[in-house]
Amino acid sequence: MRAFIYCRISADRIGAGLGVERQRQDCESLAETLGWTVVDTFIDNDLSAYSGKPRPAYLQMLEAIQAGAATAIVAWHTDRLHRSPAELETFISLCDKHSTIVRTVQAGELDLSSPSGQMTARIVGAVARHEIDHARKRMVAAHAQAAENGRAHGKIPFGYSAVRDDSGAITSRVPDAGEAALVQEAVARILGGEATRAVTQDWTSRGIVTRAGKPWNPRSLREMLMRPTLAGLRSHRGSTSKGSWEPIISEDEHVRLVALYSDPSRRTNRDTRAKHLLSGIALCGLCGSSVQWLSAKGYPNYACTGCTRISRSVKFVDGIVEETLIDLVSNRQYERVTEPVISRQSDVESELAALQARMDTAADMLADGDLDRLGYQRVKSRVEPRLAELKKLMRPVSSSAILDDLRRGEPLQNWSRMTLDARRAAIRLAFGGVVLLKSKGKRRDDTTVLFVPPRDL
Repeated sequence: MRAFIYCRISADRIGAGLGVERQRQDCESLAETLGWTVVDTFIDNDLSAYSGKPRPAYLQMLEAIQAGAATAIVAWHTDRLHRSPAELETFISLCDKHSTIVRTVQAGELDLSSPSGQMTARIVGAVARHEIDHARKRMVAAHAQAAENGRAHGKIPFGYSAVRDDSGAITSRVPDAGEAALVQEAVARILGGEATRAVTQDWTSRGIVTRAGKPWNPRSLREMLMRPTLAGLRSHRGSTSKGSWEPIISEDEHVRLVALYSDPSRRTNRDTRAKHLLSGIALCGLCGSSVQWLSAKGYPNYACTGCTRISRSVKFVDGIVEETLIDLVSNRQYERVTEPVISRQSDVESELAALQARMDTAADMLADGDLDRLGYQRVKSRVEPRLAELKKLMRPVSSSAILDDLRRGEPLQNWSRMTLDARRAAIRLAFGGVVLLKSKGKRRDDTTVLFVPPRDL
């Protein structure tokens, strides 16, 4: 029996991959006991099955099963494979079609070719989903309490160093002397009238880089400087409170920076609408980052903004996506997507939360007497128009209406008449994600454009 091993760990805080390595060893021992030959091992490290983000190794394994490379899968537990009911149904259909056997170290054998085995898998999946839903609810409550108490949360931002206890756990944050001085320098220069680009160019010439070792650019510097954390403020779900850590800049400087960067007259490109079909939608199958449109030597490509190792022809990828969507709609395979959903792009959500936090900060400063009414009105007049624009993007969209309009009559002709925004909305509703893999020597390899099933709505 030719078998695949699949391992996954949701959070690798140490970064050593020890969790998946233990899973792999246990799975190899089980395969040896069964007398199976392991032909390949697929590992997704530090990726949650619940989050809905594409898991490159998992998708590659499904492609290999379809190609007949193996007829069995070994995993440490069923919850390592999937925790989404929609994903489970796709997995069951695939295993049933290709007579694939699934064995786990902890949960035994799953016979997905039989109704009873499928029922067992669904029950186990439902229990796992129930457990993680409760865990997330407890986590949300803990985060809310931490925010109310002003405790620090999340990654240590630029400008600060972590304070750890004897066990190595992070207990607080304190200003890092070198980085804090850089933050204060940048704030003083920009509030003094210097351009952000000029500061980043100066920092690059001095060899000053981000925590990831990359040169600063105007966008990354602006996002870093606008964080309420630097002013000792804790933001959580639109509310802002005093943090328990020492600020690097004053709240007044923070509000002035927000007002400065929110000034519409500073924008050099006012049209922020998407101009390409998959920009910000398709993801890199190697690192999970978004891909963006990029013209290289006159040839448009979708290029990864993270690892930069994926670059695929725009014409080729758009063609595959359009063909797959038209085929999906023509065969009415989208009928399960009928409830109203909300299109929530991560960048829209992040900007909305950041702008709301700025308004809350300005309101608190007005109440405390640290900001006069004229200053508050100035911030409000610059922030509120953009807030209104973002909230429009968050309005519910009827998925069935969009896809029904596409199907009515001739889908291909309807597609050609749709606006770019409507096409992008249809893609988001029909697929849980579009993942681009690295081509293995073939310029037109259809298997390198993968589609994630839509999550439960």
